Amino acid sequence: MTTTTAPAPAPALTTAAISLRGLTKRYGTVRALDGLDLEIGAGEIVALLGPNGAGKSTAMEMMVGLATPDAGEVSVLGTDPATATRTGLIGTMLQAGALLPDQSVRSMLRMLHSLQAHPMPMADVIVQADIGDLVRRKMGTLSGGQAQRVRFAIALLGDPQVLLLDEPTVGMDVGARR
Repeated sequence: MTTTTAPAPAPALTTAAISLRGLTKRYGTVRALDGLDLEIGAGEIVALLGPNGAGKSTAMEMMVGLATPDAGEVSVLGTDPATATRTGLIGTMLQAGALLPDQSVRSMLRMLHSLQAHPMPMADVIVQADIGDLVRRKMGTLSGGQAQRVRFAIALLGDPQVLLLDEPTVGMDVGARR
């Protein structure tokens, strides 16, 4: 008699894309976050919704290492937010990220592209962000919606595994939002 055993199932991926545990942040007497627990798995698309001042942007700033929680822990793909940002694991489009007004879109993208640990091909970034018509323009001449598309391109430059978008459609017309 011959017996065969089935191969062991592949281990489940246990590292969350983003994990927030007991996140607390105060600005003076204002509690921006009060014990926030959130786990986002790989491949999930999640929207943080709430009124102004609810702590959405504060939570995002902590996810990329721009702010430090008063209490709690933040993990991005099993590492700390600063390391995840520095190594290109996470890309971020902040609501009002500064752009250099005298630079062309292409020169700014090239400069930031050169700083990435594992850059996405520039042509792919331009197509995905739909900015081919903007690359020769100066940053200071862009409309609000066009600037948002460039900020999105900047977030894609490092070919991140996790992508955070803070108010990504601010200033965009209906066509650009789609």
